[in-house]
Amino acid sequence: MIASQELASKPIHRMSFHFDWADLPQTDDGFRAHYSAYPFEFNNQSFKVSTQVLSNGRWGQIGSDTQPLFSPKYGQLARHHHIGIKSMQNSFVPNIQPWPVMPYSPQSPIRNGLFKLTLTEPDCAFGHHDYALLLTQTLSENVKTKKPKPLPNAPYTPLVDKLTLSYRARKRITLTEINANETCRIRHLHPFGESQVYPRVGNRKVTAARMLPQYNEDGHVLIGLKAPIYLVISICIS
Repeated sequence: MIASQELASKPIHRMSFHFDWADLPQTDDGFRAHYSAYPFEFNNQSFKVSTQVLSNGRWGQIGSDTQPLFSPKYGQLARHHHIGIKSMQNSFVPNIQPWPVMPYSPQSPIRNGLFKLTLTEPDCAFGHHDYALLLTQTLSENVKTKKPKPLPNAPYTPLVDKLTLSYRARKRITLTEINANETCRIRHLHPFGESQVYPRVGNRKVTAARMLPQYNEDGHVLIGLKAPIYLVISICIS
C-alpha cells in the first residue's frame, strides 16, 4: 500500500511506479533458469500485479487488469522496471480530509487517495510454499541415484531497493468563481510578501483572470544586500 499526502490531494491524471529491484537472480535467462527445477514454467513476466486506488472508501481497479512486475520477458532481468497508469479519469477522487499520522491503518479515516499493488499471478506466487517439499523430494531422490538432480534454487523474495512515483495532475479553475471546498490555491509572489488570488479572499472582486501581479507604478527598484557582519552603504537617488 502506498500513502502520500501530496499524491492523495492532487487531481491525478496519470502516474507511474518505478522499481529498482535488488538481489535479482543473475542468470542469462532470468526466472526461467532460476526456477528450472520447479514443476512449473516461469519467465520474467510470469509475475503480474493489479493496481487499485481507494475511492470513496472502496478499492477500485485502475489501469490494465494486470501488468508484469519484471522485465524483459526473456533474458537477463532488468534492475529497473516501471508500471504505468495512462489514464485515471473517473477513477480517482482527491482527498480533502485532514491527513492522519497512520493513513494506511485499518482505523484510518482516509477514504480517498491510497494506492496498492496486489500480486495476482501466478497462483503459486514466488514458490515459497512449494520450496520446502520440492527440496525434500529432490534430496530423497538423490540419495538413491548416482546421478543426482540439481537442487532447486531458493525462491526469489522481492526486494525493492528504491521505489519512486511520477505523476501528472491537472485541474481547471475559474478565477472569478467562489468554491469553499476548493483545495487549489493561486498566489502572487511579491518582493515583500504574497497575495492569494484564488480562491477569492473576502468580498474582493476579480474582474479578469490575472496570472501575473499587476502594479500601478511605472517601475520599481529592488536592492538586496548581504554582509557577513555589518555593512555601511550610501545611496543617492535623484
